[in-house]
Amino acid sequence: MTSPELTARAGLGSNGRRGYLHEALRLYLQAPDTPERASRNDWTVAGDLYAHGVPLPTLAHAIRLASLRRRLRHGPPLAPITTLAYFRRVFDQLTPEELDPGYVDYVHHRYRELLAAAPAHHQTPALSDRQNPALSDRR
Repeated sequence: MTSPELTARAGLGSNGRRGYLHEALRLYLQAPDTPERASRNDWTVAGDLYAHGVPLPTLAHAIRLASLRRRLRHGPPLAPITTLAYFRRVFDQLTPEELDPGYVDYVHHRYRELLAAAPAHHQTPALSDRQNPALSDRR
């Protein structure tokens, strides 16, 4: 692989495409206000993210940032998130300031606080891919 190809694949996980898809969907499904199971469309979006070289740490940051923005905004509660594509739009709009390592750490810390107060289905213990029906390959 050439240097640009290595750079493009950095952060995509060490388990290839399948591992990336499972991790991207796990990040999505653990977020507040998301479904308990991934849809066919979610699998497709995760595949597109992989194909475009979106690093998992950056996707995780977009999910955390969007979840915090939704929960900390003023006004009535928003409708639940129904698709991973919601977070792709957030990823596409991240600014350099929002990717600053100090800000990423701050968002991660605040997100962990948010998850501690999230509904029970977001606090389930981690299961292997085979044990976790939300990540079943049967789409």
